[in-house]
Amino acid sequence: MNKTRTALFSLIVLSSPSVFADGPDFERMVVYGRQSDLIGDSISASEGVIGYGDIEIRPIARAGEILEFVPGMVVTQHSGSGKANQYFL
Repeated sequence: MNKTRTALFSLIVLSSPSVFADGPDFERMVVYGRQSDLIGDSISASEGVIGYGDIEIRPIARAGEILEFVPGMVVTQHSGSGKANQYFL
């Protein structure tokens, strides 16, 4: 009986910190977006859809960035003095 009490007391004491411990604090994160599952349906990378909301939420620093939204199009900027853009389809 004494061993049972000791074991029960030890079990209660060892498990009590986990009962009263505070859980981790998580910062709330909100993700906006949409999903267009074109896997198996699209023939090329240029198939896709962009909406006004996609363009509206991204900051635009140069005119070529607007064309970067076009699915399948790659826009690069030269590092030279002319700062010309290159467009690849």
